[in-house]
Amino acid sequence: ATDRENDSITYQILSGDIQQVFNLSKTIGLLLLGKALDRETADQYCLIVTASDGNPVGVRVFI
Repeated sequence: ATDRENDSITYQILSGDIQQVFNLSKTIGLLLLGKALDRETADQYCLIVTASDGNPVGVRVFI
C-alpha cells in the first residue's frame, strides 16, 4: 500500500498479541491467524495496529 505521496505504508501490531496468535503482513496489512484460537486461554483479543509511511512528521494511524 502507498499513501498520497507514493510512500510505502507499513503495518505493525503494537500490542494485544502477547501469545503471538496473529500474523500481520507488514506491506499490505492482511491480518491472519497464526495459531488456532483457544477460548479457554483468551475469550477476546484487543489489538492495536498501526499504519505508517515512516515519515516522523506524518500522521500515525491507530486501527
